[in-house]
Amino acid sequence: MLSKCPICENSNKKILDFGGYRHNKKLYDLVECSYCGFMFLDPKPTQELLESLYNNPEYFSNDYSGGKEVTYEDSFEQNKERYQEVIKKIKKYKKDGSLLEVGCAGGHFLKFARDCGYQVKGVEVSKDMANFAKNEFELDVFAGIVEEAKFSSQSFDIIYLGDVLEHVYNLNLFMEEMFRILKPSGLLYVDLPGTFNYTLLGIILYPLVALKSILKEKSPFLRKNFILRQHRKKYNDYRPYHIYEFRPKSIKKLLKNHNFSPISIVSFDGYPKRKSYQTIRSKMFCFLKKATYFSTRIFNFIGLGDRITAIALKNK
Repeated sequence: MLSKCPICENSNKKILDFGGYRHNKKLYDLVECSYCGFMFLDPKPTQELLESLYNNPEYFSNDYSGGKEVTYEDSFEQNKERYQEVIKKIKKYKKDGSLLEVGCAGGHFLKFARDCGYQVKGVEVSKDMANFAKNEFELDVFAGIVEEAKFSSQSFDIIYLGDVLEHVYNLNLFMEEMFRILKPSGLLYVDLPGTFNYTLLGIILYPLVALKSILKEKSPFLRKNFILRQHRKKYNDYRPYHIYEFRPKSIKKLLKNHNFSPISIVSFDGYPKRKSYQTIRSKMFCFLKKATYFSTRIFNFIGLGDRITAIALKNK
């Protein structure tokens, strides 16, 4: 069991009625720190289990991007606009220099960054994906976890973490390594899900969720929380990929704890994933999802959304 919150080290926590996993006949509860509100799995999956999950070919052929919608190899066009946006923001602070991506998968973003003028390296726990990046794009990618790569101190101007922090085994040791290998005033760019953060779409759908809950005499939890149906289960029969669940305030505290100065933390509703929307109900959902995406991108200061982007500088 985890005895303390990874962010504030408080021992008081409560087991939540949602967000846990049931995997290989073992239960992993999602708990919330009573002091800072950070959410994490308790018990934590073992490092051996996590490494086996990411080295399983099914992860990048089926589970990549959270569902059986697109394989990693086919995902470049889907993610190209996001890569362009990331590079555009990075160039505001670092127009060139050395860039490390931790959790680089098959190297699509790294290749894009290299084409934009950066000197790039990557780290990827999946040996198959690391080899794909090396063979397909001739990228310098270390197969394993970043602590094993033994990079020299102050090696990189920029580190990019795209949907990585929620997966790492030891959050604080990982952040210490990010600080060590970044140059003074180096840039840390973090993209991650805010699965259980309040969303604009959830607020719009809240009256319907509440009414349906009341009619079916469901748990009062459904009447007071703005999360979508697929995230309301106590235990999901799915692999425990996400050890941590973030909100904007928790990523801000984590960055400050490790001597990073946040310069931008924004949240927004994610864009609808690529899938077939055939029914009237699903088409309406897709329309609302797109509308709330653009709304929260414009008004991202209000803190709503199931996606979070944090940009921070290493303190000197």
